[in-house]
Amino acid sequence: MANYGITEYGTLTVGQDNGLIGSGSISFASTDNLTVEKITAPILLSGQKLNQEFLFLLAVQKDPAIPYNLTVNAYNVFSIDGSTLPNVFHSTYTLDAKYNTISGVTIGTGNGSTTSFSGTLASIPICQTSVSVAYTIGTTNYTATDNGNGTITGTDCSGTINYETGAISLTFSTAPASGDAITVSYYQGLSTYQDFVVQGLFVGYGEAALGFKFAGGVGPTTIYYKIYRI
Repeated sequence: MANYGITEYGTLTVGQDNGLIGSGSISFASTDNLTVEKITAPILLSGQKLNQEFLFLLAVQKDPAIPYNLTVNAYNVFSIDGSTLPNVFHSTYTLDAKYNTISGVTIGTGNGSTTSFSGTLASIPICQTSVSVAYTIGTTNYTATDNGNGTITGTDCSGTINYETGAISLTFSTAPASGDAITVSYYQGLSTYQDFVVQGLFVGYGEAALGFKFAGGVGPTTIYYKIYRI
């Protein structure tokens, strides 16, 4: 399937828009629960015939990469004799999260005195809430994790992760044990967008709306979408 003018990050670009019906974006804030559906503003279905099905392309982009499946609900609202009929046609589609599992990347080795470590993880983008840092203090093994907003926390450990560039920085209040590696495991997002064709996504005159929710996680993230009649 063609990309249809969707860039991997940022706003949608102008592409093969001859059949474009509507486009836009919807955002989840940093404190939003991604399992709670957010619905777009109405999308005008001008010129569509009542009770006739069409093929539509729905192109969706997620930014940044999130290791949870995305559910897309398609709603149809149109008027007959002045009466609005909500959700006359409702379809649900699941976009699978796609990622590689990256395990045990060493960003430093403890010497018993150094408390700051930094580096850049090569396999990017990094999925939110997937980062796990393994380290040893004394004879005890610990794990620190990210919160989805770029902050890493653990026992005697704090740090930051940039999901797009892979830059990671860690600070320990107690130095990691001498000779023990500090390693990072995470998910590398393989695709931040997915486009697919469905038949009869919307039917009739009036307006449509799209609802988006993930299988887990918290924001922030933005979903970009384009709808085409093809």
